[in-house]
Amino acid sequence: MITRRGVLALLALVAFAAACVPPKEPPPLPPFGLPCVSPPGSPVSGNDPLRTGWYPDQPGLNPSAGGACAFGELWSAQVDGQQYAQPLVDPGTNTLLVATETNHVYGFNATTGAPKWARNDLGQPFNPDDLGGCADLTPTVGITSTPAIDAATHTAYLFAKEYVSGASGAVQWKAHAIDLDTGQEKPKFPVVIQGEAANLPPDVPPGTGATFEAQHTLQRPGLLLMNGVVYAAFGGHCDLPPYRGWVVGVNATSGAITTLWTDEAIPSATNDSPEAGIWHAGGRLVTDAPGNILLVSGNGVAPAAPTPGKPLASPTLGEAAIRLQVQNDGSLKPTDFFAPCNAADLSAQDQDIGSGAPLVLPDSFGTSQVRHVVVVVGKQGPIYLLNRDDLGGFQQGPAGSCIDGSGHPGDNIPSSFALPGVPGIWATPAMWPGEGGNIFVPYPTFSGDTPGKLTSYRVVDDGTGKPILSLDGQSQDSFGFGSSSAIVTSDGQTPGSALVWIVFLPDSSGANAELRAYDPTPTDGILQLRGSWPIGTGNKFTTPTVSNGRIYVGTRDGAVRAFGVTGQSAQSVQPNRSRVGANAVPGPDVEG
Repeated sequence: MITRRGVLALLALVAFAAACVPPKEPPPLPPFGLPCVSPPGSPVSGNDPLRTGWYPDQPGLNPSAGGACAFGELWSAQVDGQQYAQPLVDPGTNTLLVATETNHVYGFNATTGAPKWARNDLGQPFNPDDLGGCADLTPTVGITSTPAIDAATHTAYLFAKEYVSGASGAVQWKAHAIDLDTGQEKPKFPVVIQGEAANLPPDVPPGTGATFEAQHTLQRPGLLLMNGVVYAAFGGHCDLPPYRGWVVGVNATSGAITTLWTDEAIPSATNDSPEAGIWHAGGRLVTDAPGNILLVSGNGVAPAAPTPGKPLASPTLGEAAIRLQVQNDGSLKPTDFFAPCNAADLSAQDQDIGSGAPLVLPDSFGTSQVRHVVVVVGKQGPIYLLNRDDLGGFQQGPAGSCIDGSGHPGDNIPSSFALPGVPGIWATPAMWPGEGGNIFVPYPTFSGDTPGKLTSYRVVDDGTGKPILSLDGQSQDSFGFGSSSAIVTSDGQTPGSALVWIVFLPDSSGANAELRAYDPTPTDGILQLRGSWPIGTGNKFTTPTVSNGRIYVGTRDGAVRAFGVTGQSAQSVQPNRSRVGANAVPGPDVEG
């Protein structure tokens, strides 16, 4: 007779033996064949206003076209410094722009990788040790955000952090305008970012309000070029005070500062560091209508009481999705916002929203009640589906329904969804409108937590005309902290033509990083890995760029790599299938 204790011992022995058996290797991936000859597709200048992550005119990357050629690395080039900014292509000059944290800027032939020009004179980059122990972005901080390219004038706009003189002391942020054909600075540039907030409350006398402070700020979100003005957003560096969120506008021709707007328009005497930094994990500022900007702030001071989104009267917009509208004088005015009902707790626990840029979905994702949907993400977990025509304000939902149990009113938004057992999101979602429509969200893996995976959702009608998220599929492999936002390539909305691309980091060190391709439509709930290609040491949140059928990736170890269709046979080149685990422990602060 076997006792209960004996059964438990036997089960433990079986479990131990199973744990000692190496996991069964998955079957090899099928050959990854792409068209050997095809139209090149659209050149992409890196100023897509909606930032959806979708590159719809890339027929050369169509896996269903019956091609027999392999995909792989075409060329690589070394540069000085880490690349947090996406590499970008200027179609007219065929120049690949690369900018680094050492304030080096390079122009390469986008086809061959041949160097065209290089600049190393944009100023001495900032040493984060001057902040007293900030180890989030080291050893230097120079050009961190993704530039904007004006394809009409072949000009790249970028922001660099540098010392006013020498290698210590006073710090400044400068806006640069670089000719992409020659590498030379355009007239009227560079421009030093300085001044007082233009949106001070009426009771604050000029000269006593919030002023731009360079040392504690980080310019992480990608730039937006709109109607002849370059817009840049700023947040805190390692969340070290004093800091707040800023949006700065610089005229692309004259270099004049058109606006200095802060999301916490309260004077320093009231609060030395109201925070509310704008970060987006590097994702860009977004425009969904002429003269409008969408962004998300993290940390900071939420409205003091329940507040409608429109008309907006609150001077404090921490933990908020915000719509800004350009006024006739060039200034920015907030016209709508949404802050979660538990915004104060999110800020106190560093569980901010705004850990990715807003994703504006096409009307095909809309429902009968909400035609225009925007997706907002955060570190705590919920994905918020908002109505772009009415973002929702603060605590405008039913009385006592806030999820924090405080008894406060809840949210007045179409819906929100949190994947059980998984931490939040440090990336901007991407979307693919073909084959029914999906959005793609990479979740990171933290030590001891449920493995984070690349996850696919559909937006569906809840039966009352409101949009909700439906889980569609996940990758088999878990992703380490710092893996990039996803992007999607396709041949229009042709079924079977799309691929989801992402920079995969095994863990927060970035070592053994890969460029990966997945099918967008899951099979039995699994997003199928089509191939992976090593890139060296990856940088956190650094998203690949697509142009003319080629994919460009920047790295932490000073390389830029171009991938595309090679002259090799797909049958002779088997894609890699990694078995790398993901067990990431972020540093003292995960922003930067």
